[in-house]
Amino acid sequence: MTEKTEIDDLDREILNVLLEEGRKSFRQVAEEVDSTPATVINRVERLQEEGVVTGYSADVDYRKLGYDGLAAVEVVYRGGSLDELKDQVKEYNNVVSAYTITGDTDLLLLVKFSDRDDLNRFVQEELAGSGKVDKTITHVALEVLKEGEEPPL
Repeated sequence: MTEKTEIDDLDREILNVLLEEGRKSFRQVAEEVDSTPATVINRVERLQEEGVVTGYSADVDYRKLGYDGLAAVEVVYRGGSLDELKDQVKEYNNVVSAYTITGDTDLLLLVKFSDRDDLNRFVQEELAGSGKVDKTITHVALEVLKEGEEPPL
């Protein structure tokens, strides 16, 4: 189990500003949280050292890159080592998120794809063709209502 890191109200405010826009300067963050840049720098460095802040990333509009589709793919593995399948799934380019889950299936994959042929190739050739998958259940998203937003702390 992951050890919980205790944070105070100022840490929470700093994190919320960074969640909203991770590219803000320490000075800008300090102004928003009514603190000094030195304090914000020290707080962020501590949060990074403790593993609370794990990195900074860009939000990408995948549709502009030709990935118009999103599907949730449930996977039932065939047996043997689930760790091998988990490692393999991490290497698939189409998979944007992957989770082990409870219930009748073993994995849940969120997959971006360019068209039906791309999705079919992924499910039939890469997953089913791996020899490690017994069954897949694919749910194609019709409309994106909310995506990629982190809840405020």
